[in-house]
Amino acid sequence: MAAIPNDVSLITLFSTGGVLSTASNTSSAVFQVNGTNLWAGLHPFYATVVTADGLQYRTQTQWIQLVP
Repeated sequence: MAAIPNDVSLITLFSTGGVLSTASNTSSAVFQVNGTNLWAGLHPFYATVVTADGLQYRTQTQWIQLVP
């Protein structure tokens, strides 16, 4: 995921069960997710971006099917 503004203070990745990972003070991040932490099934993934001035944005939800 990449954020347009240069003043990003926090990027948070969410899925089943809540927060999976965060990245601070960067406008882009690559998150690696271990599938065994989520188990098989259909899982929603989305991210929130918070800027230094407190504005918050959320990406569209992407659904990923994990198989055993």
